[in-house]
Amino acid sequence: MLILSVRFVVLIFLIRAMKKISTIIFSVIISTQIFSQCVKSIATGDYHSAMVLNDGTLWTWGKNNFGQLGDSTTNNKNYPIRIGTDTNWVYVAAGYGYTMAIKENGTLWAWGKNQNGQLGNSTNTEQHIPVQIGFDTNWKTLALGHSHTVAIKTNATLWAWGNNLYGALGDGTNTDQNTPIQIGTDTNWKLIANDGRGTKAIKTNGTLWAWGENGFGQCGIGTNQNISSPTQVGTDNNWSSVTNSLNCAMAVKADGSLWAWGFSTSMGLSGATPTQVGSDINWKSISVGFNHSIATKTDSTLWAWGANSLGQLGNGTTNGVSSFVQIGTNANWSFVDCGYNFSSAIKSNKTFWLWGDNAAGEMGDSTNTNKLIPTYLYSCLTPIDTTTNPTDTVNPIDTTQNNASVHDIDFNNNFRVYPIPVKSKLNIKSISATTIQNVTITDVVGNIVYRSNKGENEINTSSLPKGIYTIQLVFEGNTYSKKFIKNE
Repeated sequence: MLILSVRFVVLIFLIRAMKKISTIIFSVIISTQIFSQCVKSIATGDYHSAMVLNDGTLWTWGKNNFGQLGDSTTNNKNYPIRIGTDTNWVYVAAGYGYTMAIKENGTLWAWGKNQNGQLGNSTNTEQHIPVQIGFDTNWKTLALGHSHTVAIKTNATLWAWGNNLYGALGDGTNTDQNTPIQIGTDTNWKLIANDGRGTKAIKTNGTLWAWGENGFGQCGIGTNQNISSPTQVGTDNNWSSVTNSLNCAMAVKADGSLWAWGFSTSMGLSGATPTQVGSDINWKSISVGFNHSIATKTDSTLWAWGANSLGQLGNGTTNGVSSFVQIGTNANWSFVDCGYNFSSAIKSNKTFWLWGDNAAGEMGDSTNTNKLIPTYLYSCLTPIDTTTNPTDTVNPIDTTQNNASVHDIDFNNNFRVYPIPVKSKLNIKSISATTIQNVTITDVVGNIVYRSNKGENEINTSSLPKGIYTIQLVFEGNTYSKKFIKNE
């Protein structure tokens, strides 16, 4: 990893050097470690999430009852944890209790629940760390569902494995497979969607295909019988994206129109063929959770629809809505992805946001409190997102006080922060009459671990793990950031 040698130098200097030398090195760490790490790929499963940063590192958080986080345990984590030391991950996908990812060399890796062979490693044994699936080096994209997996290779062939009770694999049988098998011989598969016990896909010619469970008409072919092989949905050839839930599906056409089918009481869906949703023709992307959906339009605004008992719509309430409503006023949303009862999104400024159910730590903010509006998790541009508006929130984890010692950080001759390295207490001492307006501490990934506007002069750091952190002080209308080390 790029920062390792820099971090080693920093550790030595922070412990032994005087404050002027430390200040120089702080700026080196900031530029190499925080500013370079943008989100490359994100994925939401049922109750857990994963992301790959542009430095190739892999991070997971949330529910871990099947080992789906990949950290060798089955303990839930309500904050992002790095998985292994590899720096060549490029893509990650999450399903019901399991996770899969692809490396730069095109190899496929999987971990978590494996009752039906959905990991594809020739067993039905649960895995708690990433294990390589076969030896192929041409995997391109993945779609994980309740207990089956579908993938496309770089040669545009289609592959599937796992639970096949409803024909979700598409091989014409109902037999489970615990290794990847090719589905048909076509070499023009482009997109896949899989979030239940059925599969949707779009070919390079713009046609839409479906197979698997169809009891609620979620395949969109006008019947309610399960389908065990890919079947074209209608005759249109202008489909651009599709998203799949347990009982329904939604898709966007090339003309920007939005279509839905299947069954959902919360979203008012009941039909076995695609039906246009409203008359707008500026829809860009959409994702469906268990009973809610999140979408963006071409003007980069954010919209939501459906159930909302846990705040998964992000409109500040727990009241469901029967038609799409705009969430906030921001017009810089670029990507959305739904979990079971929570939602996630990325803005054009590369900040990462989540909201909804947080019982298992799905928000990654070190709490288990549900979030009713989009809540900031991560940014590659600055450790803190300073462009939030009233429709967004940054949630701190408030702590209290404790202990002192040697080196310090000088903030523009106005404040001194000590001791460096930190043990159980971080002190903030005013050198002038300047008043602190805001104090924020973030970890190495950008997660906020402390925030206050009360002007405290002592911060309890005893609960923080060892590592490198950023402290940001706002005073006289200016923002100053420095790094510090917590060493025990």
